[in-house]
Amino acid sequence: DLREAQDRSAAEAQAQLLAGATIPISARAGGAGRLFGSIGPVEVVDAIKAAKGVEVDRKHVVLPEHIKETGSHDVTVDLFRDVTVVVTLEVSAAG
Repeated sequence: DLREAQDRSAAEAQAQLLAGATIPISARAGGAGRLFGSIGPVEVVDAIKAAKGVEVDRKHVVLPEHIKETGSHDVTVDLFRDVTVVVTLEVSAAG
């Protein structure tokens, strides 16, 4: 029980840091905003760590399908059983 309470409080602290956050991420894209490749959970985790300094397990990122175009995309992160947070990825074209 003590371990679970500690995990829950750590997840809630992470949720407070990430709540309503806009995370910038850049990727190579063509002229119409279509990405060369896609952005998946690993790239989302890396962007969150770079922007907010919060480490999230890629298995906790809920992404129905990989992101394949620039713009704003809402992504849900399940930090604990009933602790979830939605972050906005702002995908832009890289040089």
